[in-house]
Amino acid sequence: RVLFVAGQTGVAPGETGGGEALFVAQFGEALRRVLRVVQVAGGYTLDVGRMTVFVTDMELYRRSRKALSVTWKAHMGDHYPAMALVEVKSLVDPQAKVEIEATAVIGGL
Repeated sequence: RVLFVAGQTGVAPGETGGGEALFVAQFGEALRRVLRVVQVAGGYTLDVGRMTVFVTDMELYRRSRKALSVTWKAHMGDHYPAMALVEVKSLVDPQAKVEIEATAVIGGL
């Protein structure tokens, strides 16, 4: 069963500030939300086969890679699905710095 997870952002209500800490927090929350959709559908982290990550600031992403690595491991372990990283001018939520969409194959193996 193929599951298409719509783009998830990680903006928290009342969120303020900026910089790397905010970007990493939003990335972690967006990733958590993607995985929650997969879990509710009966899947697991390893079922995620593809992700597209949209960021509004590629340079901020690059500066945040070390912290993002820690966040990634906390949610995904050593699983790295096929991925694309795309810089966009903006996202629907003007506070969002990152949005993640995914495709999972549940019960495929």
